[in-house]
Amino acid sequence: MAFKGWVIDPTIIDWKNGNLKEGFKPEDIIQEAEFTDYDDIYKVLSYEGRDVDYYEVVYLANAKGDCFYVDGEGLFSDQVYWFKITGGHQPFGGKGFVLGEDEEGASISPKVTTKEWLLENIAVAANNIELKFERVDDQLIPKSRQSVDAPFVGVWMQEEFSNAS
Repeated sequence: MAFKGWVIDPTIIDWKNGNLKEGFKPEDIIQEAEFTDYDDIYKVLSYEGRDVDYYEVVYLANAKGDCFYVDGEGLFSDQVYWFKITGGHQPFGGKGFVLGEDEEGASISPKVTTKEWLLENIAVAANNIELKFERVDDQLIPKSRQSVDAPFVGVWMQEEFSNAS
């Protein structure tokens, strides 16, 4: 049986020139993907230059039964692409794949996590370029910023540390 999930895809950012890759729209950061078995997770999380062979499951308190899969070695590799999500405990390297879980722990389509919720609650980065969305007059508007000093994963960690103090 096939299920659908949401892919968080920061690889649409062309990190060399700070723009979205040609033909992509900001909302393409969240894409729908089909899930038929656990091998699909490796395929979804892999991208050009990075073959994922180990993943981890992350649960969010505000997702109520949904979880997302991330590259288990994303923090230890030479990542260019990152994302962070509201309620997450750290930035994550590479892509993310959101699925739901049934009462027995089997993967199903997400129960409560929608594309709109993800767009409102994630930020993606490629090296020193960040892209996130802001709600203005009931529309999601893409906002970007650049870091001169460090890749955004370092900026995010520093912001989290400052906010915790």
